[in-house]
Amino acid sequence: MFNDSKYTKWYYKICSKKYEGKILEKHHIIPKCLGGKDNNDNLVNLSPKAHFICHWLLTKMVNEKHLKEKLYYAFNFMLCKPKDLKEKRYYPCSRIYEIAKKLLQDNNPSYNENVKKRISLARKKAWQNPTKSMLEGIEKMRQSKIGKSPPNKGIIGKIKASKETKEILSKQRNGRKWFNDGEKTYFIFPKDAKPNYILGRK
Repeated sequence: MFNDSKYTKWYYKICSKKYEGKILEKHHIIPKCLGGKDNNDNLVNLSPKAHFICHWLLTKMVNEKHLKEKLYYAFNFMLCKPKDLKEKRYYPCSRIYEIAKKLLQDNNPSYNENVKKRISLARKKAWQNPTKSMLEGIEKMRQSKIGKSPPNKGIIGKIKASKETKEILSKQRNGRKWFNDGEKTYFIFPKDAKPNYILGRK
């Protein structure tokens, strides 16, 4: 799995060392993203700095692109502060931070501008002719928010939507009407109304 490089040798040397201190972090010698287990043979306690260095070394220890992508994600995750860690852990300098982010960006398809455009166009096309499940999902979300204050309540001004977004929303609403069953209110197409539904809001 790992290549025969100086990085691999350094990695195992760090993992074999015993660390002491107030803050120790568990590390999977074979990362979980590569199939590593949670057993004691695969777990070591490292200092925060050693833990960070190990994840950096791991990005240089495999040759397969799909494995590198997984390890880049894990390496970038080391830049975050764990929610359950009260003490301040090791944080890299700005140069190393930039290297970590660039590794992820250069090797992650979702950061590619062409991929972003294709995803955006696919979503817009899907909403021009939404499926029944998409509309049901919107209705379910709307029902869950009834009676709750909007997240932007109290914010001065309104969020402006683009002309294209307004046209899509207008097409989605065109032909839909308010119905109620005596308990809940639904904004649906008349053909989707059940026999016990009454026209109008509750």
